[in-house]
Amino acid sequence: MDFIPQYVFNGLVVGCSYALIAVGLTAIFGLMEIAKLCPRAVHMLGAYFTYWLTRTVGLDFWIGLVVSVIGVMLVGVILERTFIPHPARRFALKQRARDHRPLHPA
Repeated sequence: MDFIPQYVFNGLVVGCSYALIAVGLTAIFGLMEIAKLCPRAVHMLGAYFTYWLTRTVGLDFWIGLVVSVIGVMLVGVILERTFIPHPARRFALKQRARDHRPLHPA
């Protein structure tokens, strides 16, 4: 019987955490009109890159960490430039799709 208040508290904490995550994802998806699920993958890429630099290449941990941050930053910039359209370009594409006009007039 002593465990019931603890179970209720744990359930409330986990439920509030899920609600916070849902509200954050809803805000991001609603404002940016895209789902930003890639940062977790980029963080894991950075962790693996740091591990590879320190274990395989033999760099010191702090040097490997700095190099991996720079490397993952470059990967992030390439991903962002490749897969996420610029807001002005996205607006132009929506405008043309709404007006049923081709993107490049002949």
